[in-house]
Amino acid sequence: MSIQSKYAIFAIMALVLAAQTAYAATSSTLSGTPTAPSFNVSSGAIAVCRGQVDSIPIVITNLGYAPAVGYAQAAPNVSGPEMQQIVVGLGGKGLYSSPNGNSDNNVGPHHSITINVPTFVSANASSLMFAQVSITYNFLYLYTDSEVRNVTFVTERCPMPLSINATPSTLVSDQTENLTLNLTNNGNTTLTNLLIHISIPGSDGGVLENQPIQVTSVSPHNSVVLNESIDIYANASSSFPVNITTTFYNGSRLNQVLNNRFFLSTGLIQLTPSSITVSPSGASPGSIFSMSFVLTDTGTAGASGMTATALPTKGFKTFSSNSVFVGSISADGQTSVTISQEVLNSTKPGVYTVPVRVNYLNNLRQNMSAIVNVTVPVGAPFLASANGSGTIVRQSAGGGGIIELLMVIVIIVLAVLLYRERRRRAAK
Repeated sequence: MSIQSKYAIFAIMALVLAAQTAYAATSSTLSGTPTAPSFNVSSGAIAVCRGQVDSIPIVITNLGYAPAVGYAQAAPNVSGPEMQQIVVGLGGKGLYSSPNGNSDNNVGPHHSITINVPTFVSANASSLMFAQVSITYNFLYLYTDSEVRNVTFVTERCPMPLSINATPSTLVSDQTENLTLNLTNNGNTTLTNLLIHISIPGSDGGVLENQPIQVTSVSPHNSVVLNESIDIYANASSSFPVNITTTFYNGSRLNQVLNNRFFLSTGLIQLTPSSITVSPSGASPGSIFSMSFVLTDTGTAGASGMTATALPTKGFKTFSSNSVFVGSISADGQTSVTISQEVLNSTKPGVYTVPVRVNYLNNLRQNMSAIVNVTVPVGAPFLASANGSGTIVRQSAGGGGIIELLMVIVIIVLAVLLYRERRRRAAK
């Protein structure tokens, strides 16, 4: 091939490439997407309720635009295209919604439209919400635009048909505790599909039940009581939060109730009495006696400010003071208690139980108490007889009266027999 032929081929190829480039540029210009209209987004909500589905109004204003030359020649009196078939969704922390839109959501230039978006607002949402509004719409019947804008609105706590109460408020560490939940429907509609989730800091304890806890329904003005097992760790904080989140349907609307409260944790104080004695061992009417015992704390925490008080018991009365101060006791420690009582003169012989209440403070400075029952035997009254040297005091045995009666009978019988024998001898 000659050099001239090669140059000719290169020239043809260059012309083809130039033509393709020119055609591509022309096509891009002719088929480019027109400029979308400008618009503003705002929320028409003054305040929305936390923990339920709210219909949040989103206001969209079509600002129009200065149209392109070609479009202005076709429609010189229009300042921008219509926004057509607008679909709106809301998102953000604590917000859940499905895109909401239909074929009637159209707005022309310099006009506004309000679209209500059903949105679930979490029960623990902040009072001031920052949400993202996703907007998708068509314009000029052929083109689609999608944008995200930001809106702000206020949330507030609104009355709920469901109230939740949890007891007890103080839990004992290093053991499994029972938490009682009382769910009450205060409304006029049956609440259905209740899901309860209990959350405890991992360093303080754990829920032993499978979660979420399910309740089929709660009828109006009725309650459901649930008993849940919670493991409280030995090193649990003295105060820790427990979050109880309950979602349910109030008719067809989704609701959520968040119950946040702090529980107190205390160590186990287990006072065990031993070596219970009564001195003297046989109390008698009119006498004074003392009750003694040893308290051992077999729990995991100590007690302070301990006092022992003999409770009122029929047949007994206080001698000096019915309360004695004991002091403190540590875990695995011991302390002795002695308290005195007086037996009333009218008290009949028998075996009595005198309760002694031990009051103390736990590590939360809460008043606690335990009861120690002391068995007190009471004998017959003291009998006294006089002699020349003074008064001899003795306590008769339980059968002393019967023995004396038998001795008197024997003496009488012997006297009768002796009398008859003398008469018989006299008659001879």
